[in-house]
Amino acid sequence: MALIIPPLLAVEINGFNGGLLQHVARGYDDALCRYGTKWTRVDVDIIDCSNNTFVIDFDTAWSPSLEVTQCLSERYQCEVTHYYAESGCGYCGCTIFDNGEEVEQQADDLIFSEENDEGYTDIIGPDYILKNIGHYGG
Repeated sequence: MALIIPPLLAVEINGFNGGLLQHVARGYDDALCRYGTKWTRVDVDIIDCSNNTFVIDFDTAWSPSLEVTQCLSERYQCEVTHYYAESGCGYCGCTIFDNGEEVEQQADDLIFSEENDEGYTDIIGPDYILKNIGHYGG
């Protein structure tokens, strides 16, 4: 993500927990503001890269990195659809950006099955999440 939205040098020097430089944001706070999540590095799996389609999968902490998705849409003047799910907190959604502008947004609660004999549940909805996400964080 830092390759898409470069970090600020003063914030990098101040560090993730801050305290070195007064009046400079901690890396943690800056990441939440600029990337939408505390992690700035993610492992990206390329799912599809054909014709005019590029599908990737990656995990972030606690919240989707919509700021990065919006930046990609604006930079490359394209439509980007960002699906996300967080099973630990039970939420999911989809946001679509076109040329950097948010054109559609949907947020829902994940739907869980009843507990099985081992005490686990499965995610059974909403359908648009099941069709577009391979795993659900958390």
